[in-house]
Amino acid sequence: MVAGTWDFAGVLLGVSGLLVLLGPGILSSFSQPWRDFWIHARNPATTRPDEGSDLWLLLAGLYFILIVAGSAYLVLRQRNATAIYNIAPAVLEEVLAEVLNGLGFSWARSGSRIFLSPQISPSAKGMASAEATDILTLEPFAALAHVTLRWESDEGSVREEVEAELNRALARIYTRYNPASTWFIGVAASLICLTFLNLVALLIQLILRR
Repeated sequence: MVAGTWDFAGVLLGVSGLLVLLGPGILSSFSQPWRDFWIHARNPATTRPDEGSDLWLLLAGLYFILIVAGSAYLVLRQRNATAIYNIAPAVLEEVLAEVLNGLGFSWARSGSRIFLSPQISPSAKGMASAEATDILTLEPFAALAHVTLRWESDEGSVREEVEAELNRALARIYTRYNPASTWFIGVAASLICLTFLNLVALLIQLILRR
């Protein structure tokens, strides 16, 4: 189990290469000096600025603001989420039901949403309660053996209690091999090799031009 903010921080770190290189690389196509750098390996400082340089600087500034503001918004949004890795969605649903019953909560499920209240009310189990103090939404991703718990909590939240007990219960669950790890390692290795080859080609061009 990983807090939603740390989960998103890991995702952001994983795509940082695209955000730092791909985005600015596309925007740099609006500037003639940078086009010469990417195509002909010419030093942008030695190239005379063109009329599109102001547009490129404006787009670069907007891109930076968008990335920072968007990342901050998503980090704040993930505060109400908890990510659970290497778990089949069906298994998590069973364990979660056992945890809620063991804690004595009154709860009911409607689709992917679970309504729960700390008051014991046997007659309310199996049906939605209007007095639910917490709403938990399950967001499964079966292909990656991943489930996100998203909380909509009022005062008197039971999130900490439920997640603490769920964490202890999941520690006793056998975790099967997740093939997604091999896919990600393969993709990452391919991108690293491609980036390395591009850098080598760029260095060769720079050396040959001297």
